[in-house]
This record gives sequence, C-alpha cells and structure tokens, in this order.
Amino acid sequence: MKPQGSLMYAESIGRHFSADADLVPPDHPRILPELLVMPFDEDGLLFVGTREPQLIRGKAARDLLPRLVPQLNGRSTVEELASRFPQLTPGTIRNAVTLLYSRGLLEDGCPPPAAADLQDVDSFLGRFVDVTRVNRNRRQALDRLQASSVLVGGSDEAADLMQRQLSGSGIGRLGLEKDSAPSLPGCSLLVAVATRESDDLASLLERARQHGVWALHVRAAQDIVQIGPLFMPGQVCCYRCMREIHDLPRGDADPDLVSLWLGMAALEAFLVLSRLGNPRLHNGFELYERTRHGIVNQYRYVVGMPGCSRCGLRGPVLDPKTPALLSWLLHASVSMPPHELRSPREHQNHYNASNITLTLALNEPYYGARVVALPTARPLDGPLPWLQAGPQHRGIDVEELATLLWYAAGYQKIDGGGAPWRIAPTAGGLGSPEVFVVARQVDGLPEGLYRYHSPRHVLESLKASSLPLMQAALGIATALPPCTIVGTGALGKVRSKYQNFSYRLVNLDAGVALGYLHDVAAALITTKRSPRRSVCRLPTTATCPRSRSGSAAKTHIRRRSSRPSGRRC
Repeated sequence: MKPQGSLMYAESIGRHFSADADLVPPDHPRILPELLVMPFDEDGLLFVGTREPQLIRGKAARDLLPRLVPQLNGRSTVEELASRFPQLTPGTIRNAVTLLYSRGLLEDGCPPPAAADLQDVDSFLGRFVDVTRVNRNRRQALDRLQASSVLVGGSDEAADLMQRQLSGSGIGRLGLEKDSAPSLPGCSLLVAVATRESDDLASLLERARQHGVWALHVRAAQDIVQIGPLFMPGQVCCYRCMREIHDLPRGDADPDLVSLWLGMAALEAFLVLSRLGNPRLHNGFELYERTRHGIVNQYRYVVGMPGCSRCGLRGPVLDPKTPALLSWLLHASVSMPPHELRSPREHQNHYNASNITLTLALNEPYYGARVVALPTARPLDGPLPWLQAGPQHRGIDVEELATLLWYAAGYQKIDGGGAPWRIAPTAGGLGSPEVFVVARQVDGLPEGLYRYHSPRHVLESLKASSLPLMQAALGIATALPPCTIVGTGALGKVRSKYQNFSYRLVNLDAGVALGYLHDVAAALITTKRSPRRSVCRLPTTATCPRSRSGSAAKTHIRRRSSRPSGRRC
C-alpha cells in the first residue's frame, strides 16, 4: 500500500499510458481470480494476493469498481466494457482498467486451465505475471517453462536433490547432466550444484560457457551459501573471474539445511526460465552466511577481469587486493542487465505514483535566505558558438550570469499553465543538477556565495566561509576567478528512483549541465573548465543543508585577454 503522499488519480495514469507507446494495457482485461478483494475504510478497496497489496481509494473505488471487476473476465475488450456503462463519461472505463493494470491486478485474455498437476504453478504464475510484464498472461509464462530444457550437474547427491526440487514446476525437459552430456548444447539452463568443499564446478561451467548455455551456480558450504551468479556466456564474467574475487567457501553443507538452500536456488531457476522475476543474478550472487546472530543475507557483485580471454576483456590484469578492483566492481554493479533479462515493467517505473510525485517535486527554497532577483535570460539566437570565434569580452555581468544559469539548470514556463520544463535534460526529469555561484567581480551582483534556485530563477545568498577554506574546497590554489559556478548532484533523489544506477545518471546529468554551461558561455564570455574533478562538501564552505552535498563540478568564468585562448578540459 502506498502512503497518502503517493496517491495518483486514474485519469492521470490513463493519460500517461495513452501517451506512451511502450505501455500497452490488456486488450481483454481479466482480474486475477486468485486475488482477495475487500472494502477498506469508508472509501477504499483493498486487493491482496499480488507482489504487494494495493489500496485504491475514492468514490469510484466503492461505486464503480465493485460493478466493473466482475466484468473483467478476459473475454471482453475495453470498448465492450465501456458500452455496458453508458452513463459514464468517455474514457472512464479505460482509465479504470489502466489503473488496475498499472497496479499488477490484471492479465490479458482468458487462458485455458492448466493440467491438474500444474494448478498450483498456474496460480503462482498468474499472481506474479505482472512483476516483469514479459508475459501477457499466465499461459505465456507456463509455455516458456514447458518449452525449456534444464540439466542439473554437480555431485550426485546434490544434483539428485536439486532435480527433485525442480520437478513439478512445469519445466518441459528436466534431467541430470551426467546422463545427458551430449544434449548440453541444446538446453536452456544448466544448474551447477556443489554441497561439498571437494566438489569442483569449474570444468562443468566451462563446458556450458563453450556451448553458449546459461548456467546457474549454486554452492552450499558449512557456514556460507552462494546462489548465483547466472553465468551468461559473453556477459559480465566467467567462473574463473568470480573465484579471483571471491574465495571458495570452506566446509560441507549442513545436511539439515541443504534442502532449504537448494529449494531457494530452484526458485531462482524457475524465475529465470519463466521470466517472472526481476533480473538480479546476472552480475552477482546471493550470499547467506551463518553467524552467531543468525543467518545474514548479502548481495555480492562479480565482474569480468581485464586480461581474461574467456570474458574477452583486454587490458592489464587487476590485483584483487587493490582499490582499482573496487572501482571496477562499482562500475559493474551499476550496469544495466543484459538485453535478454530486461523487462517491460521496468519502463513503467516512470509512472509509479511515487516517481511521478518525485518528478513533479521542485527544489525548495532556502527559507530565510536573502533573495537576489535575476534578469531574464538573454536569447541565444546567433550562430552556433563553436562555429565562430568568441566575442571580445572583458568581464561578466549579472545578465550573462543569469543566462548561463537559466540554460544549464533553469525551467521554461509552458503555455497553458502546465508544469514548467527543465531546459537541460536530466535523468527521469528529476532535475538532479543544482548550481551554486561564487561571485567576486560580477557586474551588477554583490560579491558573495549564492545558490541558484532554479524554479524561481533567483539567487539565494548564503553565508560564505573564509577565502582560504573556499579555495581548498574548490581545489583552486590561486586567487579565485571573477565568477565560479559549482554544480552538485542530488544523488539521494535520483537513487530513490534508479537505485544503484543513479551513480551513473548523476554523473551523466552533470556532464549535460556542464556542456550547456560551456556552450552558452562560448556565445557570451570566456570560460575555463577546471582540469581537476574534485569532490567537495558544500557545508564546509557555505551554510546549506547537508543533503545537498555531493559530487561537484566547477566552471570558472575569467576575464578575456586581448589574445583569444582555447578551452581546456
């Protein structure tokens, strides 16, 4: 259930879906029959049984939905459903269907019943078919399972137990690798299992790599269990690179727990084959460690090592004990999953109620700060700046500064009173770059430290620290230039939507903002980009909230000499 602050109207969600060709509601909507639907408070309807409980509020939730839900049987189109409610305005039924679909409560069509021995599997597939939205309904997911071929390899006892765990899950062909070695090239997935310290999976996983077969690694030791990675030939890493980073766990598996661990591994294999679960094991593995405090779960990343011929990566070999490896692991941890594992559901995250609210939220002002009004930005209607020599200019004035700030981080009002648009594009429309100004010799602007509040196009005066401290924080050994623009990234805001991938996006946003600053400055004045990329915390040099701290990029505005100078990066 979403908190009150994340409520969205059905009309709004319907409008977003209709404007995006990648969001396709079901042609023949069917409410999932496994759901439990019950009244909640005076104006709510609660749906339980999918990945997350969903609470829909409003007058229509207690008036329209109870009449509409029984009609959602997978045999009628949205237009046919609308014709049964002639008293409603056009689009109301479509918006309601879109709302239910966006919350994971519908599938498309009315699939035929599954075989008697697969009824539980069929029900599970139906309840969670919307987690990835790769399958339009439960039948498509079941067809994927029945078309798949799985081999289990490893020690005899572990392989036999894993085969029993996977049986009855709808997999079309399931066997042991030792009995089906010639058919390895044609299987969909190899599950490599080890439950003893002496079990060596290297040769088995190498054969799978050579034949282009996906392989799920599973190792249960005395106190440590590793479920994953999912080795995909040509993607991320190989088994040898994994073992260069992560040591082999010691000891044999606890016989009282081995069935539990292999059952969890079987579920991961089931989700991969049915495409029912979000991809996670492509760049790491689930680590379960038994400690004196109980079993602790962590996710550990893997990455192909430079110089590995199996992974096809060139470059010098990295020492696993150096910081260079940590940087390489970080780079891999924020990479997108392979194309084969991406899901349409991820795209709809843009239209989740919380993310829409996050996108619409503008930076708040620094309450109590002295506000300095900025003039309207100057129109840039001349030739492209990089096609001509820059103008001869001997300083910067407040109008030019306002132009720089507006194009790099400002908002443009939309005709009709809609929400303003950020001029420079940012990831997810979140407007992560925020700009600060150190003004020393700006015509028309008192010397000081300012924060640019982009929604109002004004400067907010901050209390600056001493000049030496500011120079040290900005990484400037000499005297400060007439104007220094410092950009920060709202990593926390971006991470709430994009998780680990936000690290890359914040840096991409910073690059776009810097590009706008330099191109606009090229048409107005001379700029010098700081050759040193530094990380500074603004609270050490200015009075502002600590949540604003983050990676900073700097642009220095200097006076132009009589002799033109080139840009330096």
